[in-house]
Amino acid sequence: MARPAGSLNTRTLAGAAWALEFLNSQEYKDSLMRRIKNDTLDPRVETTLITLAYGKPVERVEAKVENVPMGTLDADKAPQDIANEVQQLAALLTVVQKQEETPTVN
Repeated sequence: MARPAGSLNTRTLAGAAWALEFLNSQEYKDSLMRRIKNDTLDPRVETTLITLAYGKPVERVEAKVENVPMGTLDADKAPQDIANEVQQLAALLTVVQKQEETPTVN
């Protein structure tokens, strides 16, 4: 019987459990400190163990601006259209910054 789509296989789960246990052991921590102080630590070892234990970091960042009408930047747009959108956003940013600088009366 196949495992559900997207679920981790038993080797992956066992490897992650072992890596977590190993990374949290006092023996490893002592060894790590010793190698850091001696400048003998191979960074690939740390990267591999941390990735196995905690997963690979997300390699994308999503930015979201609410309540601001924005077009999409895509390959089909003419450079002038993109330049106009950038100018509009810059003008909007200037307005917002001025509003933030204006003192409010209580």
